[in-house]
This record gives sequence, structure tokens and C-alpha cells, in this order.
Amino acid sequence: MIASGASLQLDRARVAGAMASRALLAGGLAHVPMTQLGLGDDELLLIPRHRSQAVLRARADGGVDPGFGGILANELAKALATAAIDPLPGMRAAAYRFTSRQRFAIWLLGSWLKGGASAQLLPDAVRAAYLPGGSPLGWARRNLFDDGRTLPPVFAALAQHGLAAALMARLDTADVARMTAALQQSHALTLAAPDARRWSVTASTASTTPLVFTTSATGSETAVVRRQIDVIAATARLAGNDLTRLPVATVALMLVLLCLEDDPAVSRAALTAAVAAGAEAALAINPPAAVPPVKAPDPVATITRAEVRPTPDLSVTQPSIAFASRIDGLVPDTEVAIASDFAGLFFLLNAFLAMGLYPDFTRPADHGLALAPTRLLDRVALQHFGRRYRNDRLHRALAPARKDPSLPDRWQVGPDWLDAFPEHAMGLTAKTSRYRTQWHPAGFPLADVPSRARDARLWPQSARRVHHARLPSARQARWLGCLALYLDARIRRATDDPAIGLDSLAIPGRCRIGPQRIDVDLALADLPLPLRLAGLDRDPGWLPAEGRSIALHFQ
Repeated sequence: MIASGASLQLDRARVAGAMASRALLAGGLAHVPMTQLGLGDDELLLIPRHRSQAVLRARADGGVDPGFGGILANELAKALATAAIDPLPGMRAAAYRFTSRQRFAIWLLGSWLKGGASAQLLPDAVRAAYLPGGSPLGWARRNLFDDGRTLPPVFAALAQHGLAAALMARLDTADVARMTAALQQSHALTLAAPDARRWSVTASTASTTPLVFTTSATGSETAVVRRQIDVIAATARLAGNDLTRLPVATVALMLVLLCLEDDPAVSRAALTAAVAAGAEAALAINPPAAVPPVKAPDPVATITRAEVRPTPDLSVTQPSIAFASRIDGLVPDTEVAIASDFAGLFFLLNAFLAMGLYPDFTRPADHGLALAPTRLLDRVALQHFGRRYRNDRLHRALAPARKDPSLPDRWQVGPDWLDAFPEHAMGLTAKTSRYRTQWHPAGFPLADVPSRARDARLWPQSARRVHHARLPSARQARWLGCLALYLDARIRRATDDPAIGLDSLAIPGRCRIGPQRIDVDLALADLPLPLRLAGLDRDPGWLPAEGRSIALHFQ
């Protein structure tokens, strides 16, 4: 049986007694007080075989004696207390407790793949977990392959056990296409549909507002991600994943999954530009003699491994620290809890979504900045607060392990960013030796381009002096400065309070930052009411460009 949250599901049951029946048992299970078990909404309790001491008696009115549910609940509670928590693949126990469905998927698929084609193909507990029937591969097709958020951590854990390639070898092109579509939906990737042998991956460069941002990756950014993919491929091979028997399509998909788990905020454009070459390189050491057939393999076929592991790439001497720490020991859900004086900065994520800088879960295919949302939040805070924020633990938690993708070359407000300022004219232009900036009367730049740019000549310098904030001279810092000034003005307009701007987001709170989600706990007493009325306190939810869910909690 499987208990989940407030539900209890039986795969098979045997009832005894003259009055016993499946219908009577179903009625008795309805009286089991599942909420008393204390299972979380995403937790699972699996008991492969359970013999209950509860007596199933029918009442005169056709109902079930309510004492049955209470006794069964006590038995489930005892099983829960002694259950193996998040067991490793292949581990057997009388009861299993999974802290998430993701952990259940890792154990189920890993145990199945470890079983091979021996007489004891699968542990009894795994056999009992085929709900509502079928093989583990069928279960994955129903519950996993369309879930782009869960795929990366599951495959990273399987890769750590040397089983990810074995699972990939059992997929057909329809499975690869479904997983590709799921990743595109959940992680804002632009991936071409695979054919039987290859996977052509191209980075989109189109943009509805090209002067605001572009999604194309520079050569240096692509090279950084390519090196990351090479390290991940070498790490996966050394863990026992035989890539030589896979077509390029499935190798590329596997590398995308592992790269997203290694760095959820990786530049999407750089990843899609680098993964095809990375898949070719992963097969270059021991190229496959022949491409496997496209049809779906027998789910109980023997997993054949190479007798000799591929020679490791000598140019890669150190595995990716982030990747190793995320999957080593089967702990893909580790998180860091910190106290910060700038927890209110996460309100900016809603502003980024409203400005169209990033797509949300309703439009993941839209284009956005290559820089991840929390990285942009961090850099805006550094630009605006300076040393005060640099010394905060939040900055250290959000600091990147690798170089950030480039920001746009020039600043220009989006076509609908001025809807909140309908009464203002287009502003005045100020010129320096390096830049020409068109300023809005509300105190933020409408456009900022190099003085020698051809379109800058269309903005003659204003006859009267323009009083404006000072912008940095460095290109990246200058774009961030323009964004910070716009955000400051936009928050003041949204709250209708000139005293509430970016400075008001320095709100203390506690942040729990993990690879799959970020939770921010704030006290209502510390939150200015105008910020709540402006709608900045709503949950950003799943951010495809971030690869994580962001949730705000108020106490």
C-alpha cells in the first residue's frame, strides 16, 4: 500500500471472512485518519506487504465498524516510524518513506535498473510499486517524462549511481521528444526536436524588443558552458555511465539534464549553443560502432555494460564541484538557510516578470535575459546598495560559481514600461564623451547608447542643463544603473509614495536557498503596506529561466 498526504492506495489486497469483500474494505479505508500520520503533501509511505490485525466488520446499516480505521492508522504510524527514509536504489526494507516523489522516482528506477535480467529481476517492494500496474519504465512514462522540473534531479541521482545511461538506452524517440518538450516548457530552453541519430540545437536570437535585451550567447559564454558540459560528461563516465552505446540525441538530452541540475541558472542560450558539440565530444573518446535501433527496447532486457570503461579525458582533471556535491550521496535537495537584511529584494522578481525581462511558467518559450533572475537581483542590489549588501549573507549565497553571462550592450525602456508614466513627456538628452542618454523627467534613462552610435545622432543634446543621476562608465555596470533607476521610479509610482523605492526593499528575513526552490520568510510587521498593495509580494512561483520555484511566506 502507498500512503500519500491524506490518501491511501492499495495495489492488491486479500480479505478473509464470510462477510469480507473488496467493497467493504474500500469503505473501511475511508475511515482511516490519514492526517494523523504527519505525512507531508509530497511525501510517500510505501509498505509492500502488510498484514493488519484490524478486524473488518460490517454494521447493520451496511457500513464499516469505525474501529477498523483507527487500528489500521496506528499500524501505519508504527510502520512510518521504522521506515527506511529515502532508501538507496536496490535497498530492501519492510517499509519505505520518501520525502518527495522525486526520491521515489530515483529509488524505483534505480532499483529496477540494478536488477538486471536475473531471476530476482526486481525487489518485491519495487514490484508492488507499479501503480496502477505495468513496468517502472511505464511508470516513468506516465509520471516523469512530462515533468521538466523533476527530470534533472532524478537523472543526476541516477548518473551518480552509474544508471542514467542505462535508462537512456531504453528510451525511444517518442520518449526523448516528450522529455525535450518538458524541458523547453519548464526551463525556457529552445531545443530542436530530435531525430533518430542527432539532435540539432540552436540558440534563438529573436527578440521583440532588441534594444532592451538579446538572448544570443557570446562565444566566450558558450565556451564556458562547453567546458562545464565536458566536465559533467567526464564525471558521468567515471561514475559508470556508458555513453558509447547511445545515439547523439540521447547523449545530448542527458547532458542537458545534468547541466541544469549542476547549475539551474545556467545561461539558456549558451547551453543550447554548446550542448550539441558537447554531446559529440562525449562520444569522441570511444565512438559507438553502431547506432542502437530506434524502437522501444524490452523493459526487462539485460543492461549490457562495456567491459572496460572509457579512458577519461585527460584535459579534465577535476570533476565539477557543484555537480559532485549535488549528486554525491544521493542528496540533490540540499539547501542553505541564512538570515539576511535584504530578503525583500525577492520582490524584484515580480517586477522583472512584469517588465518582460524573463518569461514566467505561462509563457516559457518567450525570450529573456541570459542572466538568471536571482543573479540579476543580486547585481542590481550590488549596484544600488554597494558595500552594505556585499557584506550580507544573501550576496554570498547568490554569488555565481562561474562567470555571469553578458548583459545587453545598450539600455532602452520597453514599449510598455512607460504605461505608469502617461503624463510625462519624452524627456531631455544629455551627452558625455562616451554616451548619449535620454532622460525621463521621473529620473530614469529612456535610452542610453554610445555617443558614436548611429541612432544616437537622432537625439540632439538639450539646450538647457539636464539634472540627472550619475551613471557608471563601465558598460555592464551602466546598464544595471539604468535598470536600478527605473525600478526605483517604478516602485515609487506603484506605491504612490515618494518615500518608498528600492531602499525600502532592505527588509530582514530568512532565506532557504536550495537547488529546486527558494523560500523567503518575512514578518508582516516589517513589510510596508504600500508594497503589498502594489502586488510586489505575490509568489513568483516557478521561473523557467531560473530553474527553481520562488515562494514568499509571511508571518
